[in-house]
Amino acid sequence: MDVRGHQSRRKLLKICDSLRDPQLSRRVKAVVLALDGFTLREIAAELGCSSTSVLHWVHTYNEHGVEELLSDKPTGRPRDEPIDIELRIQLMNRQDEKDRPLSIQDIRDVIAEVTGRSVSQSRAYAILRESGIAPPSVLAARYRSR
Repeated sequence: MDVRGHQSRRKLLKICDSLRDPQLSRRVKAVVLALDGFTLREIAAELGCSSTSVLHWVHTYNEHGVEELLSDKPTGRPRDEPIDIELRIQLMNRQDEKDRPLSIQDIRDVIAEVTGRSVSQSRAYAILRESGIAPPSVLAARYRSR
């Protein structure tokens, strides 16, 4: 596994020994083992973690150095913010503008406006469920019964 030499092995071991957090220490150990020539699977087995994590840690070290590797920033997809009230208001306003029930695409557009990012159709349905808002088929039935 290719590891760039931001720090010497000795310096990395010193950093590793000074860390109190075992999770952060494990990240640095992964880089040290990669420097020593161990494979991804060997490192993962030694540290008791997934090979994906090892790959991520080594990549982070290669791209940004040890400081970013020790960062406490959350990784992965950001959690969705609670958007229930704003989403409801936007959906009601959008419904008032149209002379037909909202389609799932209309709802996806509103969610994108509220959250600042586009969502898939299945995620749009999940957001509706989480927000307690009826899906488009139910909205259409209500619209027809007016």
